[in-house]
Amino acid sequence: MSIDFAQLFSKERSSRAQPGYGRLNPEAIRLVHPDRATDCETMLRKIREPLPDIINVILALDSSAVIVDQVDALIKICPTKDEMELLKSYTGNKRMLGQCEQFFLLCAKIPRIMQKLRVFAFTTTFSNRVNNLRETLNTIKDATKEIRESTKLVAIMHTICTMGNILNEGTDQGSAEGFKLHSLEKLGDTHATNKQITLLHCLCKVIAEQTPELLDFDKDMIHLQAASMMHITSLRLDVLAISKSYNEVQQEFHASANDGGVYAQFREAMKRFLDSAGAQLPPLTSFFNEVAEDADSLVQYFAEDSSRCTWEQVVSYLVRFIAMFKKAHNQNNQWAEGGSSY
Repeated sequence: MSIDFAQLFSKERSSRAQPGYGRLNPEAIRLVHPDRATDCETMLRKIREPLPDIINVILALDSSAVIVDQVDALIKICPTKDEMELLKSYTGNKRMLGQCEQFFLLCAKIPRIMQKLRVFAFTTTFSNRVNNLRETLNTIKDATKEIRESTKLVAIMHTICTMGNILNEGTDQGSAEGFKLHSLEKLGDTHATNKQITLLHCLCKVIAEQTPELLDFDKDMIHLQAASMMHITSLRLDVLAISKSYNEVQQEFHASANDGGVYAQFREAMKRFLDSAGAQLPPLTSFFNEVAEDADSLVQYFAEDSSRCTWEQVVSYLVRFIAMFKKAHNQNNQWAEGGSSY
């Protein structure tokens, strides 16, 4: 059952020929700043649908009938409080007002239209946002787990540490029990007498000759590359933004109690959404906290200072090290095939 807008748009017909939605009237009276009016009218021409028709499906929270981009466009051009007051103070022939002003008059008929548009935009994108967020969190969780459980990565780290101690034998650094992750990049910067050869080439050669089963250690971490594109801080902001928007829907639900019977369907749709979304938010927040704790524990796993090194940096170091390792190993193979050795 669609919402009856006869009470709201008693004089406007749902057609493109209604005042302010089709023809541009050169004699139209302008109240709004010209730049603002131009932006508004340009956006309305892009939307192309009459406002009453759009509002009808918006208040039914029917995402199948309206493109979310159209709603976003309406949010951008909704009249401000001052513009509403400006229109209210006008006592002349309203049918002579410009297209922008006519649009503002229609908006003024709907209590808190901005909030209602935001409710629609949020409710129609909620499921996709939550699903995408869960997928991203799962990728981070999987990548973190794979890194911690990779025995091959541990073996390579031990080999690196052993090589470093051999090279630094007799110095204060010759009996190190570990190293900082940023040191991985130095493997490709430490050259032998032959400037083509780096310590990373030597590492690859040692592993290829002594423990070749470690060469494909990156296959233990199949989610690492995808996870390197994600940021815990951004996801935290996403969770907070979703919770904030949910609270705004609650506020509009309570505020609309006095809007009249014509908005009963809107309130019913909001109530259904609030019940459904409200059941999903606590598990989502809990899952995020779990993943964030796992990410922090990974930093500690590598004995890094969490105040100086983030999960994102740990993942970035590993991604770059894998790329450098593969490149150096391939170069070793190419040199061997060409009869070169070191």
